[in-house]
Amino acid sequence: MEHILKAEGITKKIGDKTIVKTLSFHMKRGEILGLLGPNGAGKTTTMRMMTGLISITDGDVLVEGKSIQTDFKRAISKIGVIVENPSFYPFLSGYDNLKYYARMNKGITKGRIDEIVELLGLEHAIRKKTKTYSLGMRQRLGIAQALLHKPSILILDEPTNGLDPAGIREMRDYLKDIARQEGTAILVSSHLLAEIELMCDRAVIIQNGVFVKEYDITKTIEETEEFTFVVSDVKRAADCLKQEEKAEIIRMKDDAVLVRTTEKNIPAIVRLFVAHNVDLYFISRSKQSLEDIFLEATGGNVID
Repeated sequence: MEHILKAEGITKKIGDKTIVKTLSFHMKRGEILGLLGPNGAGKTTTMRMMTGLISITDGDVLVEGKSIQTDFKRAISKIGVIVENPSFYPFLSGYDNLKYYARMNKGITKGRIDEIVELLGLEHAIRKKTKTYSLGMRQRLGIAQALLHKPSILILDEPTNGLDPAGIREMRDYLKDIARQEGTAILVSSHLLAEIELMCDRAVIIQNGVFVKEYDITKTIEETEEFTFVVSDVKRAADCLKQEEKAEIIRMKDDAVLVRTTEKNIPAIVRLFVAHNVDLYFISRSKQSLEDIFLEATGGNVID
């Protein structure tokens, strides 16, 4: 099934206030999707609706074709979730905590527990009491617990919140391993846009509970982009570029020319410069970051 999860026009109203309005998006098996939005955009509310923690006023969420609204038990059995900080019995070891949670689901074997412990790099700490765990270790143990029953989808609300840079990088690597090795689709909300850009395949931006934009982070951009050429003679470079139909000069400043063209057209431009004795010192791509796209889409609102 191409789309392992579909949110179809989900809406949440509390009294006269609409928190989320007709929000739709999908997820594919094994991809990591970032859910982004300013303060009060409805990210956590969306995740709570998707997991049945709060009711859906209108619309539906389909997990492998099973409805959260009408077939909740089978739909939720395919989801692992951490919406708040994970909690454990502090005087039990990490392993005993996982064994306790495993009893709540049929078919979770010792081999599955060991497999997840290895996947999340918990071997050295799993026999220690969880009261001794760092925040990063508790987060990883929480994800391990959420993965025990082999869910198709893992939903994580701010999984890197409070972690130091090393912990954030570790979490990113573990989530990528989970998506690749388990084939699990992962939905992540975060206020760290640079981290989402490094971690995720796509990002969905919402504002005031409404879908604003979807951004494919991994897609190879084939349409025209802007490139800066640093050259020895800007005027002569501009004369060369006028001969190239697929290159549009945006502006010239000092020793640089900003050009709108395609990546495939760069070699032809370089050959033109060489043929006309224009020395080329540097080429850079003027690419929008996820932060640029987010701020443009949301009007520069403060990020949650």
